[in-house]
Amino acid sequence: GMTESIRECNFRRECIRDFFPYRKCFTFPRPIDSKNLKHLDKIPDNELIKDFVEVSKKFCNYIYDSAKPKRVQGAVLNGRLFATLLETFVEFIHNGQAPCLESAVTQMAQIENSKAVEEAVQCYQESMEKLVKFPMGSDELSKHHIHSEKKAYDTFRTRSFKDEKKSYMKRLLQSDLESSYKQYRSKNKRKSEVFCRDLLRKLFQLVEKKVEQNAYQRPGGFREYTLDQELVEKQYLSTPGKGVEASNVLFEFKGKKETEMKLILQNNLAEKEKEITGKCAEVQHTRVLCRVYTKILEFSIEKQLEDEKRSNKENIEKLLQKMEEERMRMMHENKLLLEQKLHNIEKKIDSLKKEES
Repeated sequence: GMTESIRECNFRRECIRDFFPYRKCFTFPRPIDSKNLKHLDKIPDNELIKDFVEVSKKFCNYIYDSAKPKRVQGAVLNGRLFATLLETFVEFIHNGQAPCLESAVTQMAQIENSKAVEEAVQCYQESMEKLVKFPMGSDELSKHHIHSEKKAYDTFRTRSFKDEKKSYMKRLLQSDLESSYKQYRSKNKRKSEVFCRDLLRKLFQLVEKKVEQNAYQRPGGFREYTLDQELVEKQYLSTPGKGVEASNVLFEFKGKKETEMKLILQNNLAEKEKEITGKCAEVQHTRVLCRVYTKILEFSIEKQLEDEKRSNKENIEKLLQKMEEERMRMMHENKLLLEQKLHNIEKKIDSLKKEES
């Protein structure tokens, strides 16, 4: 006949004949009586009808011994893929649609590739959970990400089916794994922030105690405070395992301590100003004393000069007097000597006159 229902029935038969050219049929009897058939999934195997069990064993043995690997569009189907394909065919039939291999393969590929992506993401997360110990540096985290990403890619490649356009692979690498990696980076950042803040708080306890005791509120206190802060910073930087936020947390911490530092500096400047004022008064007093001492010294020098001048004048006068006395003495001696010589000459002349006469 050529009625619509007959043509539809023949179409299904033709599809089965075309897609399954080599066929071996098995007739399965009822597995259980009609009364319990609706509860078949709950019936234990030992309560199934013996004939059904025997036919099932023959069917399984035939599959194991004779069946060749199923191929669809050149791709080999494993048991899981084949079961998915059969489920798709059954779903088509239940929905009143004609089984279409191309549509079934497309739907099966979507199902399998979606599951492959899920398994790959799960593999990535399990690998990261084993490797990552928060907090850690960005290079180390990136290294673990690359390792886990490779394992996830291998898992996807093993499970995927006919991802010809690589759309699921792109989704895995560019979306799902990148999103997971972003979550790990965010978590690593938070863990690093918490660790670094706790570390700085612990290292800064001694400085905080000294601040509370006003130990820095004295001359030289600001320098001591900065030295203590530098020591804390050095200890902080030398501590390993701080993670990616080490520098940012330190910068934030120093910013919060800036007000405290300014207050200590202001107090130290006030103390320094008092000290400078005291020293200025001392210097002023010293200057007054210097002026007094200068006046005294000038007066002493002036008096000494006058005394020396007067003494020199007296010495000069004495020297002149002595020179005058010496001159008078020499003149007197010369006069006496001259008179003696004249007397001798006269005496000699008289003697000569007597001889001539």
